[in-house]
Amino acid sequence: PGAAVTPTAATPRPVAARRELVATRILDAPDVLDDFYCQLLDWSPRGDALLVALNQTVHVGRDGTGRRGARSLSVFELAEFDACVTAVAWAPAGRHAAVGTDSGTLEVVDVETKEVVRDFTGFNEGRIAAVSWNPATRSLSAGSADGWLFDYDLRCRRSRVSGRRAHASECCGVEWRADGRLLATGSSDKSVNIWDLRRFEQAVVPIRRAHNAAVKALAWSPHRSDLLATGGGSACRALRLWNATTGRRVASRKTRSQITGVCWSPATSELATSLGWPDYGLATWSYHDGAIAPLERSSTRHYERLLCLAGSSDGRVATVCAGEVICIWKLFGAAPRTRVVEPSVARRRDVRRWDRVFAGGVGGVVR
Repeated sequence: PGAAVTPTAATPRPVAARRELVATRILDAPDVLDDFYCQLLDWSPRGDALLVALNQTVHVGRDGTGRRGARSLSVFELAEFDACVTAVAWAPAGRHAAVGTDSGTLEVVDVETKEVVRDFTGFNEGRIAAVSWNPATRSLSAGSADGWLFDYDLRCRRSRVSGRRAHASECCGVEWRADGRLLATGSSDKSVNIWDLRRFEQAVVPIRRAHNAAVKALAWSPHRSDLLATGGGSACRALRLWNATTGRRVASRKTRSQITGVCWSPATSELATSLGWPDYGLATWSYHDGAIAPLERSSTRHYERLLCLAGSSDGRVATVCAGEVICIWKLFGAAPRTRVVEPSVARRRDVRRWDRVFAGGVGGVVR
């Protein structure tokens, strides 16, 4: 027997290393909306704050230091809305939060002042099921219950850049790639579409039968820019990986439950999935040599179905379940430190996106 091998993107942990997952922190989530199609959690870009939607309110949990240097979590209410909150997302710099509701309203809130700095009302007829910020252009994309995909220009207080019919039914998954060039959308019509920022009129890679059920769970690999993970609903229960350039299915693995969320490890080629009906829990997987292998699984004795998950840059994963409980799990290692390459749009200081006059507020550009 040789020395132990540290897990990397090329050498995932062996299946023999399976163990039961245990949450490191458990929090109450009163009045959380029990709906498969909603996006109720999001970690801040630095992984130090968690955004949580609880019915008509949004809360923020921030990391802190408690007694004897132990990590603590301080929670405060960010805002209250007139309708149920169905989607939340942090801005790329972690200073603002996007909030979508079941009445079709989309608002952007300054986390420090708790003021609504953008209010997009009247553009959507159906609820906002998913939102995602483009990290390069700072524009905001939202999927609606009627299958439309909207892109919002945050320079003006009430404007919409563009809108298109993205799917035949509810667009319940929206995820920009880290470089801001490709967007993935999933829908209850069982399809996945990949959009190119440079040619946004129609999907460049449509995958019409990606799953046999609704596709809400989407996650771009942080290690391979052409790799997209998706999860199917209760009639499918499959975790699948796709080549985003060709639309070819790279790998597939059946699970025992509907997949309500998926995220990648920041450091290795491992994934986590939150599982709903009928076998509730959290599971981790490794991807290696074209195959998905199971690694670990949480106990299902104490929790109802998991509604969604969110992964942080430090390797933690947060889940919320229908039993009004939020769990935080330390599943992965933190992302390796690398030199951050600033997007070209930021380097050239494009006045159409960055001038403070167009930002429309004292706080400057919405980030």
